[in-house]
Parts: sequence; C-alpha cells; structure tokens
Amino acid sequence: MRNEVAYQAYMGFLLKSLFWMSSVTLLIVFFLLLIDTLFLLFAPRQKAKIIRADIASIGKKTRFVDAHGIFISYTFQCKNQTYHCQNLNAYGRVTVNGYYKALSIIHDNIIDNQITVYVCPFNPNFSIVLPFKGITSLKKELLIIFLAWIVPAITLGYI
Repeated sequence: MRNEVAYQAYMGFLLKSLFWMSSVTLLIVFFLLLIDTLFLLFAPRQKAKIIRADIASIGKKTRFVDAHGIFISYTFQCKNQTYHCQNLNAYGRVTVNGYYKALSIIHDNIIDNQITVYVCPFNPNFSIVLPFKGITSLKKELLIIFLAWIVPAITLGYI
C-alpha cells in the first residue's frame, strides 16, 4: 500500500514536471516566432554585404537525419556606422535536413554577394536575415514537445 502511494506521487510529479517543462519550451518557441514575425512586418530592410557564408554538418549522419547548419557573416551600414553581424533569425541558427537544401537556401537568398537584412531600429546590432528558417526546420522536434505537453495535460485533467 505504501509503495502504491509513493508510486502514484512519483508519477504525478513526473507528469507535472513534463507538462510544465514542455509548456515553458513552447512559450519560448512562440516568443521567438513572434520576434521573427515582428521583424518581418515592421523592421526596416536593407542590403548587407556577405563576408562569409558556410554550411557545416551538425551531428552524426543517419538514414533519417543529415542535419546541416547555415552560417552567414555580413556587414551593413546604419546611421553612418558599420555593423558586423551573424544573426540569422531570432532562434539563433538555421538548421536544415540535407546539404543540398542548405545550399539552396544560401543561393536563393544571396544575390551579387548581398543579402537582405531586417534591422532593429533601436539596436542595429540585432538584425536578422532568414526569419522562420530555423524554426520551421524543427517540425519534428516541435511536434515531440507539443505531444510532451498535451499528453500530460490530458492525463492530469488540465484539458
């Protein structure tokens, strides 16, 4: 009987922990998507000169995952000052599944060694280049986080 009560308390603790951790993670992802959306809608755009654009393999290649990260360094002028940045989006990185998909993103966005930059008018050091690209490539991970949120929520009776 005592072991049964301890087991129920432990499982309740695990379910509540899973629910709250995944809730916080979903809120952070939502906040980052909101930042990208605000930049896309309201931030002034300008052309930036590409210093370096690289593609790097991330992690071990498997049959299902061949993750590659996109890294771009660029400079632009704003208010008579030159800024050197590497921010690609609010998420901080762009990761895609496949080398040729990453190469396609670079070739689609870089024209004549220039790229369009969304600049924060209050702090030009915070600029982004590829909004949403990093988050949309995490569809499977976001689905897992959402399931880790919804299953405990239903089990605990929150929904």
